[in-house]
Amino acid sequence: MDSFEIDDVLREYDQVIFARTSPQQKLQIV
Repeated sequence: MDSFEIDDVLREYDQVIFARTSPQQKLQIV
């Protein structure tokens, strides 16, 4: 997922669980 897709998901849902994320992806999410 790129940053635009993450933004869309976070806007659409109140609670989101990300599985199998790398440390770099975790930093992008937070």
